Formats: sequence, structure tokens, C-alpha cells
Amino acid sequence: MDSKKIGILNLQHSNFNYGAVLQAWAIEKHVEAEGFQVKHLNYVPHFPETPPKTLSEFIRSFIKHLLPKGMIKKLKLMNSQAYEFENFRKVHLNLTKEINTNQDLCEISGNFDSIIVGSDQVWRTRYTKPFSLAYFLSFVPNHVNRVSYAASFGVDEWEEKDTGLTELIVKEIAKFKAISVREDSGVKICRDIFGVEAQHVLDPTFLVGRQGFEKLIKHYNPQKLTAGIVYYKLDTDAEFLSKLDGLKDYLSLEKDNIYHAVVNNKRIYKPVLEWLSNIRDSQLVITDSYHCVCFAIIFNKNFICISNPNRGLSRLESLLSLLNLNNHICMEDEDLVSKIKSLEKIDYNAVSIILDSLRTEANTFLMKQISS
Repeated sequence: MDSKKIGILNLQHSNFNYGAVLQAWAIEKHVEAEGFQVKHLNYVPHFPETPPKTLSEFIRSFIKHLLPKGMIKKLKLMNSQAYEFENFRKVHLNLTKEINTNQDLCEISGNFDSIIVGSDQVWRTRYTKPFSLAYFLSFVPNHVNRVSYAASFGVDEWEEKDTGLTELIVKEIAKFKAISVREDSGVKICRDIFGVEAQHVLDPTFLVGRQGFEKLIKHYNPQKLTAGIVYYKLDTDAEFLSKLDGLKDYLSLEKDNIYHAVVNNKRIYKPVLEWLSNIRDSQLVITDSYHCVCFAIIFNKNFICISNPNRGLSRLESLLSLLNLNNHICMEDEDLVSKIKSLEKIDYNAVSIILDSLRTEANTFLMKQISS
């Protein structure tokens, strides 16, 4: 008997986002390891092109239409800051052909037994407009199961002000076989806004855990990390860097920015697996990123999570409260040296016991929905 075919839809196409591509890899590999055939729906929605306004724009547009589509994409990628992310997807994700329209999504989704949407902030319409309905699986035919795994709203309330869009989402989410979300606040949003029950589950990076990511890194030869402190901060300012210097001096450790370097006014991003190995090989991780916190925990690292309400603090609070690590959140007005002085060593044996229980619960939920 052929194994069931599972499609996955998430924000894996999001460039400059290490967490997006690694969580996509994690859910694919976890489901595949359970005996299913798995493919990511390579949905890269395109905005309509605007007519050229200048002569130079007209000439570029004319040349673009003369060249084969594949050559254009290759030329763009060779000169793109997104090369490392696209390269990771090409090598490590099992992707369908590139899908740009809802019609193509509808046609290809009929080939699967179930479609999983998630994880990451797939249900934060602020990030997905004007294609938000696609991430509520509006394109999926009725004979295909619709399941969400660890879908996130990003924040602890429903941000969408367009009542018409909300009403359409209510109709689509009612068609799901089962719903799970990544934060406890998401359970409340599903109940209060959409009138459906949802289960709170772990991010998929925890499903494959350290063993899975060690295997991923194994055949990659990263540059040796010389810094003891690594930081991955999405929003950096002079005040943060000054606090970081104080922490560096206090701990007598070198620091390294593992987000990107700037060369000739151009951002240069590390290969995805080098970024991951830098976290693994560090002594202390400083970040305001959800997934960087996840990997610090997966690799049993000491870490400080900088409060960043503008990007959604609830998802971090939800995760850290599950693991009794809330004291590792550093508010914006706190001093990093004072924070590290107040932290006790993390008992990762206790954390592992909690994660093992949550991992079993999450896997039971997911397998139940896609096995039948």
C-alpha cells in the first residue's frame, strides 16, 4: 500500500530568515520519518507588475521578456543577498514546482491526501496580505484533509481590522479537520474570533530536536567560531551594542554578529548551516528572535532573549513559560550584565523532561490527523 502524500505550506520562501527555512526542513523531515511522502508547496505569490515609468525601466522590462524565465531567475540569484537561503531550500527541501497563483495551488493540492499549514507566522495577516486566505487553505479541494500544525498569529490578539476578511477566514477555518497553534494565545484567538478549538503544540524544530540538526550540520564544514558570545538581533541600535560591549568585557569573551556582515554597503548573510553551527558552538546566545531562542534551547545553550514587542513577544513568552525559562527574557531597559549576573545555570535535564512530554503530545496530534 502506497504511503499517504502530505503537502506542507508555510513561509519557507521568506528570505533572510534562518528560522523560516529551518522550521520548514524540520516539519518535512519529521513527517517523512513517520513514513509519509512529503512535499512543500513552493508557493511564492507574485504581485502584479506595474507598467514601466521611465525609459530605463522600459528597457529592463523589454530585455526581461526576451530572456527565458529560468535564466532571469538564475541571474537574479547569482547577484542576490538571498543566495544562501535559496541554496538551502534547493538542497534540503523537497519542493513542488514554483507556484505563483491560487489556481495553480488548487490544481496541485488535489494530488495530496492532506495539506498541513504551518509552522511560523502563517496566520498573521499583516505579513501575508493580500494572499492571506491561501494560508487558511482556501484553495484546498474538499477531498483533501486540511490541518494546521503550530500555526502562529505572531501576537497575542487578532490584529486584522478588515471584518470582511475575518468573515472569510471564519468560513475557511471551519473546514479544517484539526487545528493546532504554536502559542497559548492562539488557542484563545481561535476560540474567540473563529469559534473553533485548537491545540497548543511545539514548534516543529523541537520535533526533530538536537539529533536531527546535528545530522544536518554533520556534512557541512563551517568556519571555526572564535567568539563565545553570538548575537542575532533583528533590530539593532547603538544602545544595544553598547550594552553588548559591557557584557563582552564582563565575561571576557569575544562576540560575533551571526545575522549578517556589511561589505560595500551590501549585507552578506552566513550560510544557513553555518548560522546554525555558530549557535551550537557558542557559550552564550543573545537574540530577539523566536527561532534563535529555539535553537539555543535545542543545543542546551545559555541565552538571553531581548524583549521586542513590535515583533511579537507573546510567542516567546508562551514558549519560555512552558519550559520554566521566563527569567531569560531581558526587557529593553534592563542591563545585559545585570541580567546575566541574575541568571542561574539552566537545568537542561529538567527542560528535556518537559520537551519529551510535549513532543510526544504534539506528534500524537499530528499523526492522528494525517494518518486517516
